[in-house]
Amino acid sequence: MKLTCLIIDDEPLARKILEKYVSRISAIELMASFDNAIDASVYITEHNPDIIFLDIRMPEMSGLEMLKIIQHPPEVILTSAYSEYGVESYDYEVFDYLLKPIPFERFMKTITKLIDSITPTHHDEILPIDHITVKDGKKQIQVKLKDIHYIQAYGNYLKIFTKEKQFLSRMKMSVMEALLPMTHFVRIHKSYIVSLLYVEHTGGNEIILKSGKELPLSKYYKRSAKERLG
Repeated sequence: MKLTCLIIDDEPLARKILEKYVSRISAIELMASFDNAIDASVYITEHNPDIIFLDIRMPEMSGLEMLKIIQHPPEVILTSAYSEYGVESYDYEVFDYLLKPIPFERFMKTITKLIDSITPTHHDEILPIDHITVKDGKKQIQVKLKDIHYIQAYGNYLKIFTKEKQFLSRMKMSVMEALLPMTHFVRIHKSYIVSLLYVEHTGGNEIILKSGKELPLSKYYKRSAKERLG
């Protein structure tokens, strides 16, 4: 199951950035993008998307003015370069308020939070991603989440370990943690994330995988990790 979304922003670059972000998340699907709120409001009434990413300052009709005329709006994530609208946005019961320029990590946290707010029945069917894309030489390779045993920070890169191979991806650990469904993965150390599928048991200060590999379990993450691992 995918959540459908709409992007509404009069700035072409802002729309392009959000379109790129949405394309990286398999749990949401872009229905359309609009450069004005008038046409978008008609589309919303006819097609009923699950989420709208809505700019505030736009000509003819602002994002907040559009929300006043839409009956039963979908989940609204406001996007703006102006922080002064933050307080006013609460009057419209929006899901979140993203301040431009929007880092992907911040965007991903909002989407993850939105998915977590969905009823449990639907939550089991929706994951932020079901794979990650990494470079293998000059090739782009899709690595399925179910194949990942653990992930290790390696300078400005991450090493992604599967049974057969390891991959190198230029990504921050915090971004990877936001991307991964925490129903299947757990952070055990500032430099390690492990898949729950491949954990054999926990020791005092280490996690032992089914392969026999031992990974460090830091004091900071020990309590939350052991609660997840049982």
